Amino acid sequence: MSRRRLENGIRNKINLTGNTQGFSEVKILHNIPYSTEVGATYSLQFSFDGKVLAAGFEYGGIQLYSTETGRLLNQLRNSRLSSDAVMCLRFNPENDTSILATTADGQVITAETEEGILVESIEEKNNQINAVDFCLDGQVFATGGADFAVRLYDSRTMQILQTYGGENSPDREEYCTNRIYSLKFSPEYNDIFITGGWDKSIKIFDKRTKLGVRRYMAGPHICGEGLDFRCIGKVQMAKPVYCLDSVFGGQMFAVAKSLHKPYAGYQTK
Repeated sequence: MSRRRLENGIRNKINLTGNTQGFSEVKILHNIPYSTEVGATYSLQFSFDGKVLAAGFEYGGIQLYSTETGRLLNQLRNSRLSSDAVMCLRFNPENDTSILATTADGQVITAETEEGILVESIEEKNNQINAVDFCLDGQVFATGGADFAVRLYDSRTMQILQTYGGENSPDREEYCTNRIYSLKFSPEYNDIFITGGWDKSIKIFDKRTKLGVRRYMAGPHICGEGLDFRCIGKVQMAKPVYCLDSVFGGQMFAVAKSLHKPYAGYQTK
């Protein structure tokens, strides 16, 4: 089960109206000390089963900790003063022992957590990769960073499938127009993802399309991993009478309970 599906299941058991019933308390389980030689912590990511916490550091180090004991399990990558920071970490939903890391000097690194080895590294030249995420089935991941471009990769071959925009792209105004700091795939739809950053807008992408961007919303100035999806359930109607419009991932519909009480809504599937 992917972490996104697990997150969705957890949300469905919790009242989303703001009632905190179901929570016990928030408390510190472990204080994990680490050497100052690794620098500051730049990125964190839990494994899908919640047993491992991966941490990326200022000087390029990647470490794995047990969430049960707080102890260091493995050091996937040593910290070096000459290395740039590990900006983002993601476990692969297709293989929970595989983790992806991106760095401030444009490296995209895959590693095996159980074996404790680096598997492969590719480079996006002259880029600082601030954001990365896998699609729902784990077969594709996307990166975003300082060069304004969004790149889609095949997660098995590490080959680029598609590039959207970029600082020097002739159609850059259609895409991200400043640094990208957050990128998140939908927990329900394999092809939909969103981006945010310094251009003060949230772009909604569909990777099935050549253009990519389906729409955008004016939003905040984002400087970190500040975007996420919240699944709030689905609407199921017994007698849809008219399809009004098609949008990404669903359809607009209208239902007439009576002549005087029409109902309009959005059906996600």
